[in-house]
Amino acid sequence: MYSRKSSNQVGYSMKDRILARILVLIMTVSMMPYQSLAAYAAETKRVKSIEDIRTEYEVDHGTSQDEIGLPSSLSVVIETTRSSAGKTDAEPERTEETVQEDIVWEGDYDGDYAGTYELEARFENKDLVYEDEDMPVVYVTVREPENNTEEDDQAEQITTTEEEKTP
Repeated sequence: MYSRKSSNQVGYSMKDRILARILVLIMTVSMMPYQSLAAYAAETKRVKSIEDIRTEYEVDHGTSQDEIGLPSSLSVVIETTRSSAGKTDAEPERTEETVQEDIVWEGDYDGDYAGTYELEARFENKDLVYEDEDMPVVYVTVREPENNTEEDDQAEQITTTEEEKTP
């Protein structure tokens, strides 16, 4: 940075001084805690209530989980709590709103085996706070397969023709 200039110019040029001050300003601002600048330090979204849904389904043998007709979202009442930054004695701000939240269904479902299966809803939004026991549970009953398939019909025809041939 030091450069040998004429004897009457000593030190940094004006351009160097301005650049140094800009860098000092940038470094100072980058070290500031940005959380203190936020209007709200913490925000919590808690599920207060979930709509009631149909809980029992009966489907044919071979029905996939996508074909059951389970809802892909639920109407929920969400309470949002915002705490003010730096004010521990201040009362947090609470708001409520009803929204549609996407869900996924979890459980060991296999439409190729007859029986009753339990599926539980889970919110896709991981920021929501809720109790597991409040989540909807559905029971899906897969019926026994029908016995009159084409293979059974063909086997029956072969058996009847063999019985007719025997004296």
